[in-house]
Amino acid sequence: MKPRWTALAAAFAALLTASPLSAQILGGRVMDKTSNEPIPEAVVEVLNSSGRSVHRTRSDKDGFFVFELRQEGEYKLRTSRVGYQTVTSEGVQVETRQTVQVEIHISTGEVALEPLRVTARTQPMRSSFLEREGFYDREKGAFGIFLTPYELSQKSAATQTSELFRGVPGVNLTPVGNARYRINMTRSGGACPPRVLLDGNPVADSDVDNFVEPQDVSGIEIYRGPSEVPGRWTSQRSSCGLIVIWTKHGERNR
Repeated sequence: MKPRWTALAAAFAALLTASPLSAQILGGRVMDKTSNEPIPEAVVEVLNSSGRSVHRTRSDKDGFFVFELRQEGEYKLRTSRVGYQTVTSEGVQVETRQTVQVEIHISTGEVALEPLRVTARTQPMRSSFLEREGFYDREKGAFGIFLTPYELSQKSAATQTSELFRGVPGVNLTPVGNARYRINMTRSGGACPPRVLLDGNPVADSDVDNFVEPQDVSGIEIYRGPSEVPGRWTSQRSSCGLIVIWTKHGERNR
């Protein structure tokens, strides 16, 4: 038999690879309270702060389940199975980009008051340089798209920095030859090149392949219009938005 969390860890890894930006992961295992054996085909629902079911799945043959949550917040898990008492857990707080693993214990008899136990909380490694630059504080705000060191590590096949932006909502790549691209914001009127900052300093144009290699990028902030740009970059606001690229050498350069 596999170690308790091996199968769940594999499921998390597969889901994280395919997840959109800023996804949070909540998963775990349904267990019999008396025998401590896994329970397959249990219905597990995620309830939001209003008590409404926002996700629903069934545990697999080993009792495992995984949810991808679009927003951080506090969630409850409601679990049911034929022959077992339906239980609703206490709230579980899931932070931005956090992976939370839990165990849910249900019983054929009395209703368990505390059916859920949090077994692990993990988050991608954070950069101390980006921390000091306020990257993660801005990420918690309501605006912009952020590519963290973890997400950039999933794009290791990129041969040009512009390719790191592939698939980002509101951003398109215009070919400029030799497998290179110019970054533009999506606008009905056509190409709209954003302003670009490198380690906080303005650069000439949005052809980022000219001045930084993908392996040197530590983090990226993408603001798709002037209304998204935070106060720190007020003087750099543009109708075509703003891109801020932080490099792994930025701290030394500064």
